[in-house]
Amino acid sequence: MKTRKTLTTLTLLILLFPALFVSGCTEELSAEKIAEQIQEKEDSIQDYSYTMQMTSYFGEETQESETRVLQKKPNKSKAIAIEPEEEAGTIAISDGEFMWTYDPKTNTVIKMEMPNTPVLGEIDYVGIISELLNETEVSLLGMEEIEGRPAYLLKTSPKEEGEGIQLVDEMKLWVDKETWMPLRYEMYNSDGDLVIELEILDLKINTGIPDSEFVFEVPEGATLKTVDLDSFEP
Repeated sequence: MKTRKTLTTLTLLILLFPALFVSGCTEELSAEKIAEQIQEKEDSIQDYSYTMQMTSYFGEETQESETRVLQKKPNKSKAIAIEPEEEAGTIAISDGEFMWTYDPKTNTVIKMEMPNTPVLGEIDYVGIISELLNETEVSLLGMEEIEGRPAYLLKTSPKEEGEGIQLVDEMKLWVDKETWMPLRYEMYNSDGDLVIELEILDLKINTGIPDSEFVFEVPEGATLKTVDLDSFEP
């Protein structure tokens, strides 16, 4: 469950960090206006790639992971696990029609038809952003460089004890000045202890990633399993 909560938190952050900047550094804006500004930035990005390094600290246990990510509009994505060693080479690819996942340890491929979900621009930003802004205080701490890219350093904290995004009590975010994409996160618990570090390295925007990057060929001898979402009961 910890892993699932962590992924949910990070997904929300990736979607919402532009709203954090707008709300913390300008005059008060409505959720609708914030959503419009997010959409304006998102519309200018056609593809991007980066390497994501994440370290999590739970008591005495430390977990590290590294993943190479490529995204291309409207619906193509690719993620390749680099670390930890036991997960290295695991691939998840969406070609827009199917999602393919490959586990090299078991030489198994899972093929799943992509569901008809809304594209990024159709997500209910207004509702999500409004909830986040109602629960957190956001402040601009200054500017720093991350891998040579000027970035806004932001801090978020719950307005009241017990509120805010679950799993963490306080966050520091480094947001790329040019693209408003996240470059680094630090997440702290209520004791002030660092629980998650996440870095976005080698970020590249609009490089013209070819569609061939999202074509998956089943390795020779691999076991292919097909998942039919229609077979699952709602």
